[in-house]
Amino acid sequence: MRPLIINMYRLGPNALLIYSMVIIVLGLVTAFIQNYELLLLIFAEGMNSMPVGVTIISVLAYLGIALFIYRYLLSSEIIDLKLLSGILTSLIPISLYPTIMALITPWLPPYPLSIIDALLKAFLPLISLVILSTVLSMSSGKPMEYSLLFGTLFLLIPSVLIYIVLF
Repeated sequence: MRPLIINMYRLGPNALLIYSMVIIVLGLVTAFIQNYELLLLIFAEGMNSMPVGVTIISVLAYLGIALFIYRYLLSSEIIDLKLLSGILTSLIPISLYPTIMALITPWLPPYPLSIIDALLKAFLPLISLVILSTVLSMSSGKPMEYSLLFGTLFLLIPSVLIYIVLF
């Protein structure tokens, strides 16, 4: 992942921030149209009891937890635009889920669609965590394993538990 992240940063932090924001907003708009809510790292079909702000809170929690991992657990001091654009870029795989589902749902029967849905819900958060840990390790100078462990504990495990409790 490190060569991909290095090539990604060749766009520059400003361009990377703008591109990632556009992709994330388009993914969240698609999710809102399709009645999906983001619960930390996992998109779930919205229910009447879930408020619309759950997605916004999940994105802010993702950013906050990533900055907490970087600042306090990896003992790094400087938070700059390069780090913030990298963290937002790690949200791109998650935000692609509603768009992918919107594109393939009309064309696939329910059984293969449920398998693809389960695979996307399993792999897209893991891809986001690997991108996040690569960005955090490159920015802090610490090995990737530390940030991946912290990111998994603080983001993926609560997401799965919330998803299991709600559904």
